[in-house]
Amino acid sequence: MPKKIGNVRERISENAREMLLAGNLFSVRELCDQCGIATGTLYNYFPNREAVIAAVMSDSWKLTLQEMDEAAAASSDFRDGCGRIFNALLGYIRLFEPVFLSYGRTGRYEDARLNFHKRFRSSLTAKISLLSDRFSAGISEDLLPVL
Repeated sequence: MPKKIGNVRERISENAREMLLAGNLFSVRELCDQCGIATGTLYNYFPNREAVIAAVMSDSWKLTLQEMDEAAAASSDFRDGCGRIFNALLGYIRLFEPVFLSYGRTGRYEDARLNFHKRFRSSLTAKISLLSDRFSAGISEDLLPVL
């Protein structure tokens, strides 16, 4: 009789996150060993290693967006808010730098990278636009190319 393991998806995500934060671009076998599950079990939840990594990064991105909202709300002016948003963004980038460097700009993950980049730009533009509206700052000509 197969054993029942609770919260498998969460366990996989948590262990993958820990391994990524340690700079380890793990294999499926390494991740499964860390989780105490069979390799086939992982494939019941994720189609491949890249999907696990994408899920971890997506969860962290949602937290970063929350952090940006909180930072913007606590800001004293437009410049301060942009700085706080930038710091939250920089934290996310540094957190996943090994992943970004590993997958680069070409290869079979190009579509996923472009899709993430579009979401990334859209989210960032929305945060800065809200901040600009809040402080009636307008967006300068220098900032337009960034957005």
